[in-house]
Amino acid sequence: MTIKYYPYLRAKTYDVTAVVTTASLLARNGRILPIFEPVSDPSTTLIKHAASFGKAGLDIALVLNPQVGALIGSGAKTLKMLNDIQATGTNVIPALFVGAATPVGEVQSFQTQFPKAAIYVHFGVPTSNVTALLNAGQGTHVFMNGATSSAHQAVFAGKARVLLSDGFQAKIKNAAYPAQSFFCDLHLTHANLGFDGFGDFATVGYRFSASGGPAYAVAIHMTEDFQAQGIFCNHFLSTSNQTPTDPAGKFGEAVAALAAYCHQHPGKLQMSGHGIGNR
Repeated sequence: MTIKYYPYLRAKTYDVTAVVTTASLLARNGRILPIFEPVSDPSTTLIKHAASFGKAGLDIALVLNPQVGALIGSGAKTLKMLNDIQATGTNVIPALFVGAATPVGEVQSFQTQFPKAAIYVHFGVPTSNVTALLNAGQGTHVFMNGATSSAHQAVFAGKARVLLSDGFQAKIKNAAYPAQSFFCDLHLTHANLGFDGFGDFATVGYRFSASGGPAYAVAIHMTEDFQAQGIFCNHFLSTSNQTPTDPAGKFGEAVAALAAYCHQHPGKLQMSGHGIGNR
């Protein structure tokens, strides 16, 4: 079955746990391929739970040249990570991040190691030499919407193409989230746009942060499918947001808001994923 949805995750603890928890469901769907960009050295949670993916029959992809986090420039470590995960029985598809500064040699080396099944994640438009190499090889091409031109995307018209979008409308402060915001409709429009699949950064968003600070407000984010209108993101907030004290109490307030919404709309939300903001 053809993969349609490519969630892009940074392999942080809760990202990995969410995929582990739903691995059997994702595998049964057969059209979902999580892409993990490892950001921790070592990526303990990902390695610890790798066997769960294989046991469930879920394939994953692993970015071998991370652009954020502690593994930037650590190709030997990420290659070992790929081999270690495969050793657990999980099928791992190697992925390469490509952009304006990607050297020809890096692509040549990657294609020599992985001449067939591979994923190329385009964040920016590479040089003409790199583009020619990519187009001559095999693989699936994932394009970041807004970071790659339509002309560059069109070069790969004969390949499997995926459009990646950051639908999460992040706020600087949790208290600033509205009750609901638009998330994405690429699941409805990607084919008409000429793409074979679509992807997003779930309710985490593209922006990466390795740490956080004390939270004045806690927000729980949950997406909801409104059929022909697309997917929207509900934001459930704590109420005692004047000081950063009692984070557990704030979390309880946000959960209460989520529970109230679920009671008001029975059966409307599918409890298959979540995102929690703590800023």
